[in-house]
Amino acid sequence: MGSKQRFAYSVLGDSVNMASRFEGQTKTYDVPIIIGEKTAEMIEGMAMLELDLIKVKGKSEPARIFALVGDESVAAGIDFRKWADKHEKMIENYRSQDFDSVFKCARECVSLSGERLKTFYELYQSRASGLMRKPPGKDWDGVYEALQK
Repeated sequence: MGSKQRFAYSVLGDSVNMASRFEGQTKTYDVPIIIGEKTAEMIEGMAMLELDLIKVKGKSEPARIFALVGDESVAAGIDFRKWADKHEKMIENYRSQDFDSVFKCARECVSLSGERLKTFYELYQSRASGLMRKPPGKDWDGVYEALQK
């Protein structure tokens, strides 16, 4: 952008906007790096865990987001695989409205991960607790709607 006298390099577009929205959610999920589904597909083999299906402010379609938690050597480890399997089960239980099981899986994930992502697991337990008090309707899709950028 700019003119012949003054250049200001920048990036524009929906991908940049989404990346900015994801970066803003790192505080919500208490993770240093959040990546979208397209990026996750391009870096296969890395240690990633799905965080959520999220509708970011200004968008009507949900996006699947992931935490990058390690490199290929971490991803290849048996400890990570056990953690990832239990993590996936927790997400599955949440989306199928089996909120009692979310608590059990979250506790096991904290134990398996050496308390990594502890705040994230507490977030899911808090959500499950709220949804147990006020159950969602049959049309609930498990999508989290971010109200802040």
